[in-house]
Amino acid sequence: MLGSPLREYELLVSLGSEFEPEAESRVRSLFTPVEPEGVTVKHLDVLGIRKFAYEIKGRNDGVCVVVRFLANAGSIAEIGRQMRLTEDVIRTKLLRVGRK
Repeated sequence: MLGSPLREYELLVSLGSEFEPEAESRVRSLFTPVEPEGVTVKHLDVLGIRKFAYEIKGRNDGVCVVVRFLANAGSIAEIGRQMRLTEDVIRTKLLRVGRK
């Protein structure tokens, strides 16, 4: 789907708290395989260690990272695949910005 339009997305990624020092580089590495498809990271913000409302994968806290990026629909599937393959990722939430 290389011809599909680029849309803005916001992604919340939770990593294990032991990855706090390298959280930014680990999340950026998720986007490396799709950069040739035109995916552009606009903003990446490491929110730090946050407590979860409930236990997720045996953990009570994790490093939260928010990423705003531009991507086409085909790239979203690949980003999701990369996150599922990465054991560091505990939880993700992807939103399309501006959609009602």
